[in-house]
Amino acid sequence: MIKLSYKVVSFFYIMIMLFLTGAGLLTTYGFALDYVEIPTGSWDNPLWNAVGFLVFVLLAYCCGKLYPAEERKQVLFNRMLLAVLLSAAAAGCFVWIYMGGYEPAGDTLRICRYAQNYREGNFLDIHYPGYMAMYPQQFGLTLYYEFLLLVTGLQGQSFVLLQFVNIIWIVITLTCGYQITKDVFQNNKAVMHYLLLMFFCFPLYLYVTFLYGEVPSIAMCFLAITMVLKFCRESRRWIKAAYAFVACLGIMGAVMVRKNSLIIMMAILLALAVTYLERRKVTLLALAAVLLVSGMVIHPVVQAVYEKRTESLIEAGIPALLWVAMGMQDGERASGWFNGYNEWAYIQGSGNPRKCYAIGGRYILQRMQEFWNDKNMFVEFYADKILTQWSEPTYEGLIINDNTVRKKWGGGTKGFCMKFIMEI
Repeated sequence: MIKLSYKVVSFFYIMIMLFLTGAGLLTTYGFALDYVEIPTGSWDNPLWNAVGFLVFVLLAYCCGKLYPAEERKQVLFNRMLLAVLLSAAAAGCFVWIYMGGYEPAGDTLRICRYAQNYREGNFLDIHYPGYMAMYPQQFGLTLYYEFLLLVTGLQGQSFVLLQFVNIIWIVITLTCGYQITKDVFQNNKAVMHYLLLMFFCFPLYLYVTFLYGEVPSIAMCFLAITMVLKFCRESRRWIKAAYAFVACLGIMGAVMVRKNSLIIMMAILLALAVTYLERRKVTLLALAAVLLVSGMVIHPVVQAVYEKRTESLIEAGIPALLWVAMGMQDGERASGWFNGYNEWAYIQGSGNPRKCYAIGGRYILQRMQEFWNDKNMFVEFYADKILTQWSEPTYEGLIINDNTVRKKWGGGTKGFCMKFIMEI
């Protein structure tokens, strides 16, 4: 059973990675630097991809030549490389925040403003058809920023201190990634290669200015995975309990600020289930149960906090089925991207979950029939949907910064430097 599950997971993982790698080598999607979120694609030049690959191989080869043969020295080498990585990442992120002067926009600005207002007892848009009534999952991120605003004493228009907090989360992400690689592979060279790759993980560093919850949720997911791995290898009862406690905190925090972290939670639960089949240790099932409860109760708890503070009930929000329906639609941006359909259907259903489910269900059945009748349209639609999401090498890391760069730094040396970085 264990071997079969391993082979099945490995097969699908390799197929998905081969597809995404091939798509990434052959195509690139990007955005015009004017904060219009409409991706445009082009064919890649294989030569440049080959050159980039060879440069990294050469770098890995040189590090391999410098890599000591003795295991103790290998560990020391990796720790030194980790220190350099963390220092470079922190310094680079600090400079990026300082140079960019990023200002929140769109939903990010909404959440930051709500956090400020809620601290003052001014609870905006929590009732139908307000924004928070449609997206109650955002209460978790709002509470996180309320806490940071309380700790920092931040007032006014600037949110730069919140961005500096993201530097801490990025350092945690890199450190946990180092520990995860070390625990999973048990190979010092694999750890070295991880560290080298993370030097070039530019999207993570570009996101340091983005205040929409991605950076802390990624860090807390990595922290939870690290603790679960240590839990599985630890034999001392109280140490295991400590690892389990921190893992639960990580899952709760990640899901609170970004609800799609439930995907990571489910992956951890599946890994624990497979490990249980191999080891037959009840503690693994106990940990899985506690993690499941932690991830599932955090949003009801957060909503209960706001219900008590506002002395009113929190709306159920836009049903998940409407997101599925929207993901099957063409739109101005790209196939399956956000187009506002979920909000439109929510309003059409007067916020009633049953009516909303009926609207979304009818559309999904209609769209499935269209795909069945036109197989080429089905293939083209989902090819475009996947490529526009996975072949944009910065994951919108540049476009989310560009809005401020062009508005705030119109000229001068600072503006020229930032625009040059954005354009290249």
